[in-house]
Amino acid sequence: MKKFFLLLFILALFGCTSDTKTFENEELSITLPKWVQPTKELNPNAPYQWWDPEKKFYIILNSESKQVVHDILQETEGFTADFKGNCAYLKREFKELFITTNINEKEGNLHGNNFQTMQLHARLQEYKFYYSVTYVETSDRYYQLVIWTDLDQKATYENLIQQISTSLKIKKP
Repeated sequence: MKKFFLLLFILALFGCTSDTKTFENEELSITLPKWVQPTKELNPNAPYQWWDPEKKFYIILNSESKQVVHDILQETEGFTADFKGNCAYLKREFKELFITTNINEKEGNLHGNNFQTMQLHARLQEYKFYYSVTYVETSDRYYQLVIWTDLDQKATYENLIQQISTSLKIKKP
């Protein structure tokens, strides 16, 4: 009887459908909710974008050459031409677009790459959002993962956003 219940339990585990899908190419992989769809509507310059406008859930993943970024930073007063300078520059740009509060920042190592992340509340006119922004450094590129939703959806999506952010794996460190 115990074997029967054990077998039933194992079948139940394998029979469950996953609520996620993995986007993967030669450059990177990231685990996403099944319900987001690719789009080009969010940012015409970002190579990777997904959304579900009905759920008000948005993801942009951008990739830039380190050399291009360093050239820009060398011409920009107050920023060093390195990962910390890039993060500081992008944070400043973000904060200039929005009124930001409740900022939580962290840095460390993500799958062998340096990263910095910040979660924050942002306001643009009467609209309020919850953002998670992750910056990742590899040997030749910088990545910026931006995920957001309406602020009133924060409790619903906060754990999912964390899972997406930590699932990002760059294949060419």
